[in-house]
Amino acid sequence: MPFRREMVMGALPLLLAPLGVAVAMNHQATAQQQAKQVEQDLQDQTIALGRVTRDRLNDAKKLPRLVAPDPAVVEFSRRTSKDVKAAQLDRLSGATVEQQKRHQLPASANLNNYLKRKAEAAQFPI
Repeated sequence: MPFRREMVMGALPLLLAPLGVAVAMNHQATAQQQAKQVEQDLQDQTIALGRVTRDRLNDAKKLPRLVAPDPAVVEFSRRTSKDVKAAQLDRLSGATVEQQKRHQLPASANLNNYLKRKAEAAQFPI
């Protein structure tokens, strides 16, 4: 083997070994940075979701306060209570009512429309 080739073959591992170590260390550092970034992104998303959930719950709490004192709601509640007593649903367990499908009381289109308008006016997402 010529001398020049022996020198190249002998020096090549000495030159490439530090390069290989540097590449491995760079890969490890990059992987750690990416893991930290993924963790930070997940924390940010969790915080954002918590804020959205809190806002939605606060919005949901507003609607009953808007409609509870309204005469239409009060009248519907009284009428429904009378219907429940007349059908004797108040004497049955919830499971029995479900099994017998006796919980179907007539809906009030006027009240539904009213509640929808109130929800929209309060900017409550429907």
